[in-house]
Amino acid sequence: MRQGLALAVALLVAAGAHAQRAASDATPARQFEEAVTLVDSRNDCAAAIPLFEHVASAAERSLAARALVYLGACYERLGNERARQAYRKVLDQFSDQRAAVTEARARLVALDRADQKPARLTLRPLWIEGPHGLDIFGKPSIDGRVLPMEDEQRRLVLTDIDLRHPRPPIALGAASDGLPPCTVQSDVVLSPDARRAVFSCETAGGGNEFRVVWTDPSSPRQRRVRAEGYGPIEWSQPQTVLVQQQVEGRTSLAVIDLASGNVHVVTSLEAPIDAASMSPDGAWVAFDGPDAAERHDVFVVASRGGAPVAIATGASDDLLPGWSPDGRGVLFISDRTGSPGLWLQPVTGGKVDGPPQLLSQDLGRVADVWAATRGGSFIYFRQTGLVSIAIASLDEGGRLSGTPINADTGQFGGTMMPAWSPAGRKLAYQVSLTGSRVIALGIRDLQSRDERLLRPRLREFFRPRWSPDGRHVAVRGRDTAGHYGVYLIDPETGGAAPVKVFPLQEEDTLRGFQWAPGGDLVVRVQDALLRVDIASGAEQHLLDLPPGTRGFDVSPTDGAIASLSNRDDLQAASANRFGGVISIRAPGDPARELLRIPAEALVRDLTWAPDGRSLLFTRTPTDPSLKGEASWPAVWRVDATTGEARPLGLRMDRLRDLAVSPDGRRIAFTTGAPLRYPWIVENYLPRPPRRQAR
Repeated sequence: MRQGLALAVALLVAAGAHAQRAASDATPARQFEEAVTLVDSRNDCAAAIPLFEHVASAAERSLAARALVYLGACYERLGNERARQAYRKVLDQFSDQRAAVTEARARLVALDRADQKPARLTLRPLWIEGPHGLDIFGKPSIDGRVLPMEDEQRRLVLTDIDLRHPRPPIALGAASDGLPPCTVQSDVVLSPDARRAVFSCETAGGGNEFRVVWTDPSSPRQRRVRAEGYGPIEWSQPQTVLVQQQVEGRTSLAVIDLASGNVHVVTSLEAPIDAASMSPDGAWVAFDGPDAAERHDVFVVASRGGAPVAIATGASDDLLPGWSPDGRGVLFISDRTGSPGLWLQPVTGGKVDGPPQLLSQDLGRVADVWAATRGGSFIYFRQTGLVSIAIASLDEGGRLSGTPINADTGQFGGTMMPAWSPAGRKLAYQVSLTGSRVIALGIRDLQSRDERLLRPRLREFFRPRWSPDGRHVAVRGRDTAGHYGVYLIDPETGGAAPVKVFPLQEEDTLRGFQWAPGGDLVVRVQDALLRVDIASGAEQHLLDLPPGTRGFDVSPTDGAIASLSNRDDLQAASANRFGGVISIRAPGDPARELLRIPAEALVRDLTWAPDGRSLLFTRTPTDPSLKGEASWPAVWRVDATTGEARPLGLRMDRLRDLAVSPDGRRIAFTTGAPLRYPWIVENYLPRPPRRQAR
């Protein structure tokens, strides 16, 4: 409770001036109603406290006593010891107000019991299902009470952390206050009192801006802070925001003064910075980033600048949530004991001060670290759904033979996107390591059962595809400098080299790639297919895909292009309707329609069979009334000459990412879903000795 004192004071200073002006313009009863609305509807105790304090001195005793009770409750929410003072004042000065006295006495008893009985560490899901039509738009406010969400129009919607009271939406980047319209390019970061938010955006002319917006829906005014783009990280101090910026392959961690717009660089590194947090006193910044093996270490650096000092390092993967509420240590997630746990590293003067302490062991499969709040909670995303690779055998007629089996990759709950080696003996696949942000490339020998995990110098990658000669695995991904494109990974060493890289503002134009029979890559840029020589980088335009194309594949025998496109007569159909057409086209020839897809089915994962005589795809019913197995995706085959289509008899929940073995007798695929829910750890710090109130 006492840890929130400094934060509460800072919030009250910011809110005090406005509240005092409002107090002179309204009656105590009107001020009381306004304050209650702030608490009950907006969960904004910081703004309500000055109003309750003013009403507590009103001549009407019943109103003053009620204001003191509300005042104490607000102080409790902020973890402030002044809650006791408010309740005791009710007992000492308003003994004639029985209802208020009863409530104040009950709250004091509850506070005394809480102090006498140590709080028990709890680990629980924060919520299971978020509100319909809203997505997370950033981290919670520093006190952990307000959460930014975005609606389908990318407007900002603030809600309490339990998602029970969403506020009216605010349009970000709108043309107002003398500023041109802009498109939001980052998450938002809330001020400590959640009355403002910062974000980066791009204007129509291609310029970048860093803006601040006031989150009052009745007056969402905004201001340009810098005519540059920055990635906001944390707003823990009243007028400064911690940001990062990537320039020419280096990542700068900096602090922006919102009043002057001045930027002070804290540190600049070649490696990316994945998370950062400023100490409560503003003197130090903790951050984490990958080491040479793509595991993460945690560092501390003075906010005024200097050399970073490692405080959590080694063979383990160490991820930063933030500082402890009292600023005496840094919290980090580590798998050093075999499973991810929450640890505290005491820090004094920016240096390690004693051994790390294990606070909570076995957090489950940590999908992402979210926030450490000044209120003393740690919030993270926990993966509860399992994702794995399965293999199904096919008979001579191409139908399912036997029961699909797990590929037995040796990794639990996070393998997907399989690709066969040219000889059909090995599988390559993406691996999300347990308790880590690290994505690895798995190579599994299906005969010897040996498995190797390669960690290329890529922050993320998707869709591994083995080259026809077996010398490379191509992926679509992002390197440590933030560049996005197609890369080649050496399946022996894990080294990664770019083939075609896109500027940040054009990364959305890369829409897939496939190998051509001769060993070149066919890369889709917007709707154009380019043939890229991997040795020289020379490019040749092959053809343009029809607008609305959802996927394509290249025949391993003659290079013909198969594509899956939307049907013209369904372009204006409602969002829950699907349909399309599978076409085949050789470069220089007109497209040939092979198969029409009915509107009640969703088709994905179009892939050629190794002999070039047929295509396989997944077909999923779109009828929302179907449940269980009837709603699962099924694998179909279509003859590339006749267009005759039939199911293979293979149907599984969340089946996707089809890959056919070179002999055509096995199919590898992904099944399962990586369900992610936010979990919260509370009361993880030892309770300090109780101080006697004076």
